[in-house]
Amino acid sequence: ICACNCLSDIYAMGGVPRTALSVLAFPSETCDKEIMYLMLKGAMDVLKQASCTLIGGHSIKDEEIKLGFAITGTIDAGKVITLETAKIGDMLVLTKSLGVGVLNFANQIGRAHKKGLEDAEHSMMTLNKDAAIAMIKVGVSACTDITGFGLFGHLGRMMRHSGTAARIYADTLPVFEGVIEFLREGVIPGAIERNAEFIADDLIIADGVGEEYKNLGFCAETSGGLLMAVPKERHGILIAELKSRGITPSIIGEVIEGEDMSIKLEVSK
Repeated sequence: ICACNCLSDIYAMGGVPRTALSVLAFPSETCDKEIMYLMLKGAMDVLKQASCTLIGGHSIKDEEIKLGFAITGTIDAGKVITLETAKIGDMLVLTKSLGVGVLNFANQIGRAHKKGLEDAEHSMMTLNKDAAIAMIKVGVSACTDITGFGLFGHLGRMMRHSGTAARIYADTLPVFEGVIEFLREGVIPGAIERNAEFIADDLIIADGVGEEYKNLGFCAETSGGLLMAVPKERHGILIAELKSRGITPSIIGEVIEGEDMSIKLEVSK
């Protein structure tokens, strides 16, 4: 999961991962070293899938386990996909479901949702490689990956840098099983509150949209999907291309005119 998450930034720009450096902290005097071996083996398996070579790294003793990777990739300078080039009229397509943070938190407090958590773990362990290949083939206006700042945090950055606004349809947001129910019951991770402080002033919620969908958009994701802004005339081609690669994409809204860089959360008509 960690390796997938670290590789995602390269894929979001349409790049190809080439090399990785590991950053590892491990309490070797109190934890079984087999754990460290399994962590690195899992990461190596993922890096192999990405055709990315681990060329070294750094490790230290620490009281807490920490793992990360610094990834270097390559890209044609004329074909870089950035987050600041979304265009008015673009459709917004998301390639993975939302709610990882809620499911993990529910698990930590003894309220695990078995099916939802299994699906989320499979999603987190899935590279965004095929999604990136599809968007490069079809051609998109802009892209960002959805991770710690949640859907609204990353979308807000895209809108701010593009000088546009977004209309998101709450009832089209893809979500893991159990997440909406947890949110309705008040299972709210702290990251949702922190992300809300970051972007809340830019969010406009229409009448009829439940509080749970606002919180869903603020949920911190780990190894989340790619959020693509694609011209309307090509969005059908993109959807077909993603589906042909085993990805279930969702059209969650559109880019609209608006100098306030706002996100309008509505219900589809």
